[in-house]
Amino acid sequence: MAINANTVWEVRPTNGSDSNGGGFCVGLSTTDISTSATLAIDASNNKKVTSSAHNFVSGDVGKYIKVTAGTGWATGWYQIVSTASNAAILDHSPSAAGNGSNGTYSLYSGIDYSQQNSAQVAINNSTVTCTTTGANSNTLTFTAGYTPSAADVGNIVQLTGGTNINSGFYQITAQTSTTWTLSGATNATTAGGPGSAVTGDMGGALKSITKPAVPTSAGNKVFVKAESTIQTASSLTLPGSGSITPSHSTPYLRFIGYSSTRGDGGRVTIQLITNTGLTALTQGVSGTSIENFIIDCNSLGTSQGISFTANHCRTLNCLVKNFTKNGIISTGSAIVEQCEVTAGTSAATAAINLNGGSAQLALNNYVHDNACPGITSAGTNAILFNIVDNNSGSTSDGILISGIYSNIILFNTVNRSGRHNINLNSTGYETTLIKNNILAAAGGSTGTNAGTAYGLQSSAAALPADTHYDGNAYYNNLTANRNNMDDGTTNAVNGIMPYVNSLDVALSASPFTNVAGQDYSLNATSGGGASARYAGAPASWPGASTSGYADMGAAQSKVINATVGYTAS
Repeated sequence: MAINANTVWEVRPTNGSDSNGGGFCVGLSTTDISTSATLAIDASNNKKVTSSAHNFVSGDVGKYIKVTAGTGWATGWYQIVSTASNAAILDHSPSAAGNGSNGTYSLYSGIDYSQQNSAQVAINNSTVTCTTTGANSNTLTFTAGYTPSAADVGNIVQLTGGTNINSGFYQITAQTSTTWTLSGATNATTAGGPGSAVTGDMGGALKSITKPAVPTSAGNKVFVKAESTIQTASSLTLPGSGSITPSHSTPYLRFIGYSSTRGDGGRVTIQLITNTGLTALTQGVSGTSIENFIIDCNSLGTSQGISFTANHCRTLNCLVKNFTKNGIISTGSAIVEQCEVTAGTSAATAAINLNGGSAQLALNNYVHDNACPGITSAGTNAILFNIVDNNSGSTSDGILISGIYSNIILFNTVNRSGRHNINLNSTGYETTLIKNNILAAAGGSTGTNAGTAYGLQSSAAALPADTHYDGNAYYNNLTANRNNMDDGTTNAVNGIMPYVNSLDVALSASPFTNVAGQDYSLNATSGGGASARYAGAPASWPGASTSGYADMGAAQSKVINATVGYTAS
C-alpha cells in the first residue's frame, strides 16, 4: 500500500498550508460516463466539448475526462475547468476545433481538490469527527459533519493527530457514504487499537516545495504556483526517494513552476537569504526534473543554484543568478536545457558545472556576464547550441573540458571569454568532436582578461590537426585562433603528411547582429555573419547526392541564400 505513482501535487507558497492534503491522482475513482464515443469538439473553441451522453454541469468542474480514441483526437487526461449550457471547457485541447469526428471518452467522478488554497474537508474532531475500525486499520469512518462521496476518491488526506493514528499523507482509494479507504506509506492506525479524536485535512494546496510525500521511485509531478518569492535561509532538498530511470513506463519526477495556469511556463522565484554555504534546490534522487524556476543566490558566500547528485536528472527553463560557487552543478548525469545562468562572482567554479558524471548534456543555454568559467565538463558529455558570452576573469574559459574522451561540442557561440573560448585541459581528445562553433573575441570580456587567450586551445598536450576539430569559425581572438591543435613535431608521426584544415572559417568582421542587445544571430556582413552562414559541416555525405547548408554557431539563420538552391523565406 502506498500513494499512487501517478499522483500530482500542488504547492502554493503564499496561500497553501503544509497541513493540507496537497495531492490528487486521476483514474482511481469510479466513472460517471464509461467509454462513450459521443464527445464532440466545438466548431471554434478547441477546448470546448459536448456529449450527447452527458450534460456537463457545474458539479463536473474539477473532474477529469479520459479520451481513449477518435480520429483527430489526442488521447489523454483533460480536466474540466468550467461548464456552461451543457458544455465543458477543458484545461487543454483534445482536438482541433471543427473536427467532425467524435472522440471516445470516460468521465471520472473524482474531483481534484488540491488546486485550491484551503482544505475541502477539515477533520477537526469538533464539527467533523471520525474514527478507525481497529488496530492497523486503513478505513476512516465519519461519525459527524461530513458525508463522503465518489468525488473524494484520488485525493490526498493528511492526518495530523489523534489517538492511535500514524500522522502522514494517505490517498483515498475508495469510499462509502460513511467511510474512506486509505493507502499510504504505513497503516493509518497503529497497532495500539482503534483510532479516535482524529484530525487532518483533505484537499487544498501545500505551502512548501519540500513537503509533498512523493512515493519511492515514482514519477509524480509537483506543480508550484508563482504567488510570491520563496525566501529561504537554508538549502532546500527536494522530496523523493529511491531511483528513477526515465522511460516510456517511468516518467521523470518533475517539479514544475507556473504563473496562473499549469503548463503556462511561468517561473517561480527562490531567493537565498542570510546564511552562507546554501544550495537553493538540491536533489539526490535520480530521474528528477526541475522546470521553470528563477534562483537568486543573492551573492551569499559559497552559494549554488541547483545541484544534482544522482543520474538521469534535468533542469529546464530555469534562470540562476548571483551565485558564488556554482550556478548549476551535476555530479551524476544530467541535462541542462534552455537555462540562463548569469552574474556569478569570481569566487565561483563555473556557471554550469558538469562535474564527474558522464552522458551529460548542456543544450540551448545562455551563459553570460559571469566572472567565472561558463561551462565546464569533467566527463564524457555533449555541449550543444549554447550561447556563452562575456564570462570574465584571467582563468575564465567559455567552455572548459577537463574530462577525457568523446566530448561533443557542436553549434555553440562562444564570445568574449576572459581566457580561452574552448580550453581542452586534459589528454585524450582525439575522439572529442568540436565543430560548427563560432569562437570570437577570446580575452575580450568587459571584465578582467588573461594576457594570452585563444579561440581553441589544448592546454595539456599538443594535438595534431584533425577532422574532429576542423570546421569552426574564428574572429578577433586575442592571441590566435588555435593553439596546440596542429602539432607536427612533438610526436614525429604527426608531421608525416599531416591533416590539413580545410573547413575552418577565419572571419574578418563580427558575425553578430547586435551583441550589446543580446542578439547573436548572424548578420549579413561580408567576412562576418555572411561568411558563417551555410559554412557548417557536413556539407556532403559519402556516396550521396546530398548537400548540407548548416550555419556555424548556436543561432541558425532564417533567410536562405538563393545561391544554394532554396527560396528566401
